[in-house]
Amino acid sequence: MTRHLKAIAPRAPTPPPAGASGIRTSGRMPEDLLQEHVRRLTASCVVIVGCWTFGLAMDAVAVPTLLGLPRNTTALAIEVAGIALSAGMFAYLRSSGHRSDTKTTMGLVFMVANALGIALMNASALGSTMPNLPMVSWTAVLILLFAAISPTSPRRMLIAGFTAATMDPLVA
Repeated sequence: MTRHLKAIAPRAPTPPPAGASGIRTSGRMPEDLLQEHVRRLTASCVVIVGCWTFGLAMDAVAVPTLLGLPRNTTALAIEVAGIALSAGMFAYLRSSGHRSDTKTTMGLVFMVANALGIALMNASALGSTMPNLPMVSWTAVLILLFAAISPTSPRRMLIAGFTAATMDPLVA
């Protein structure tokens, strides 16, 4: 009985794609990935409209009725502005002829604007009524949501996330 020995060798390396100068480039994200992000961002606008609307209903109806507290007009104004911003972003994403990467950038601006709204709610509208307990801001949820759905570069997400995270301390 003869033994057949097989040699295990590494596979030949695949050459990386090269640009005109021979240097490896990463290029832009594929358009289909960006279009999928725009669809997820559009869906998140609907969710964010729902969150602002829920807050508006609580501050306009539930809290005054159940707790007997007066309506907080500052909170109501911030929530109406949040609804308008989110509805405007939804309309922009659905009807604009801009490229998908432009819409992705506008999504990061939208995240920072919502973080500003949350910071204003935390500082001016809810500051006097909330107990002085350590709590996590809803801005953290917003940043995590956008980091999960946004196919942007880590550097851009870091800058936008840091800017959004600083809204609470800046407004306070």
